[in-house]
Amino acid sequence: MSVKSLELRQDLNVLCDDDSLIDMELQADILAPTIGVTTEGGYYPVLPIGTSLKLGDTRRNMDGTWNGSTHKYDKRAFSVEEFGWKERIDNSNRLANLQYFDDELVASRIANAIVLAAREKRVAVAMQNTTAFDSNNTDSLIAGTDWTTPSTAKPLGDINKMSAQCFKQFGMKKNKLELVITQEAIDFAMLTDEISTRAKYTINLDLYTYSAAAEYLRQYFGIKKITVVSSTYNAAGIGGAFSATDMWDPNIMVLKLPSFSMNSWKFPSLLRQPVYTPFATDRKFESYIDDEVDSTIVRVREWRGLVKDYNWGVIMNGIVV
Repeated sequence: MSVKSLELRQDLNVLCDDDSLIDMELQADILAPTIGVTTEGGYYPVLPIGTSLKLGDTRRNMDGTWNGSTHKYDKRAFSVEEFGWKERIDNSNRLANLQYFDDELVASRIANAIVLAAREKRVAVAMQNTTAFDSNNTDSLIAGTDWTTPSTAKPLGDINKMSAQCFKQFGMKKNKLELVITQEAIDFAMLTDEISTRAKYTINLDLYTYSAAAEYLRQYFGIKKITVVSSTYNAAGIGGAFSATDMWDPNIMVLKLPSFSMNSWKFPSLLRQPVYTPFATDRKFESYIDDEVDSTIVRVREWRGLVKDYNWGVIMNGIVV
């Protein structure tokens, strides 16, 4: 294969960023904040949970000394790896299509969408991994009654059960917590007798928007934030018949410490994405020419990882059976 020199394509990056995150309704970078790293792996220091919540005698001692302690750090590992996707453009077809659209832009958007969808799926799998929660001494919970049974479902009771477990694990009350839940689960919650009999005086249950419903539930549950996850993907894969599938399992919700976007390890998080900044701060868009078959290759790459700390959240399944 005869290949001409690789070209960085910041112009394609800007064009794709204009619509990708909105159209695809992605939440990966919100639920798993990015943090820049300069090595491909290593360890970062972590204070044991509750270190700063200890209560000590702070009065000055009679001999003029003060009480105190020495804190110790645990160590957690991180690593990054390279992900990417390429799209081939036949240059003859590109010329023929030029009066309708730019094939290079279409190819870059396809490659970008596939890279972002794969990132979202990695975060969704990690966030909804009941086995990982269980193996980390943060037992997963089961809804008292699934929310598809409107007469007996008790969503508030389920949230209270989760918040009690959060308090036990890391000492935060539910008014400081974030709920990660799907649109489908919100629909069923709004239809339960417990909620619909109250909500009908506040919002139009026949015409409500997801943002209005999420805000109502946030206030009703008494929590700080609700993040609605609703991204989808084509389960048939490349070349197969289209099969729309939910990226996130509607049967599962997670109550957790809210994510902090600060670029620092000192802020704890259930999930975090270390990004290898010597390569790029996010994705890298590139193109090159394959003269042998008269094609242009558009490629999107990223170099990142996923750090998980299941101490900072509680998972519940059985909400939409």
